[in-house]
Amino acid sequence: MIDVSNATLDIIEAIKTRDSVQFNYGKDVIREIKPTGFFGDFDGFEGIDEDTEHKEFRRFRFDKVDEWLGIPVQYKVFVELDMT
Repeated sequence: MIDVSNATLDIIEAIKTRDSVQFNYGKDVIREIKPTGFFGDFDGFEGIDEDTEHKEFRRFRFDKVDEWLGIPVQYKVFVELDMT
């Protein structure tokens, strides 16, 4: 079971910044969703599945999320090589 309070805060932040969240939803496949809101009494969240061809709208229940990765962190790595 994931920490639902942490996931809820990540989803709220992703909605405000128009970012996506990543998580594992039972098939050992990392999903990337751009959340648009919650459903039920915070039973889960809904949003656009970025990995589908037609950007499908889907709903995900918190109790079925196996692993929560949250908002992906973008960073750059600079490598310097000394060829002497």
